[in-house]
Amino acid sequence: MAELAPIQTEAARAPTSATGGMGAAAAGCSDGLVSVPHYGGSVNPADANDPRTRIVNMIPAGSRVLEIGCGSGTISGYLAQVEGCRILAVEPDAIMADEARRLGIAVVQASIEDPAAQADLASRGPFDAIIFADVLEHLRDPWAVLRAVRPWLAPNGAVLASVPNVAHWTIRLSLLWGRWDYTDGYLMDRTHLRWFTRETLRRLFVETGFQVIEIQTRWTAFPGDTIWRRLIPGRERLYAALAQRWPGLFGYQFVVRAGIAP
Repeated sequence: MAELAPIQTEAARAPTSATGGMGAAAAGCSDGLVSVPHYGGSVNPADANDPRTRIVNMIPAGSRVLEIGCGSGTISGYLAQVEGCRILAVEPDAIMADEARRLGIAVVQASIEDPAAQADLASRGPFDAIIFADVLEHLRDPWAVLRAVRPWLAPNGAVLASVPNVAHWTIRLSLLWGRWDYTDGYLMDRTHLRWFTRETLRRLFVETGFQVIEIQTRWTAFPGDTIWRRLIPGRERLYAALAQRWPGLFGYQFVVRAGIAP
């Protein structure tokens, strides 16, 4: 088993606050957020609706973690610097891989669908957590990739994934009007190759040898939220309640935690 050394950046050695977030000086930003440029944004422990926050909250401190498609290193950087996790990441984009390395993250620049990369990664496990944060929908064959990574998990390990919901009410409404318009980012990102509902996402994991432990639902504000916030002070509770009651209709993204099926 190849050992992953803990990341020892200046931010990682800096003290954390009582709430678990990094100090502003250590993070290089305010409000305890770990910020990096380009794709990925930041992890805000106070935002329980954010899929990045949901994912990091599912990973125990000190875990061995493999992140597939780490982007600029937002999630991996947070887990290493705040939670003391040992991180290995995979990122096909050279610029973003370099940005993640500047956070002290060990990054393999490759596609997870490359058999040579898979053979290399298989020798570095097992991992307590394997992360696919907004990645599965970009793969040509996510079924094959999930089958490939399954043996890399530790016995009690889990795959964690965030995936957009193609059955969200905004897409249903567009289809009602005969429209399927791609966008730069969000639900209709033009780089998506695969599309999932809550049920087909569950089947994706079951069919590849996993047991779905939980599926969390991320909500999003309705159009015109600047108006709603004046009329409905507790609108966020309304959005959350709708997504909880009808996740297939009002869920914007799903966050899956799945373990190895018995």
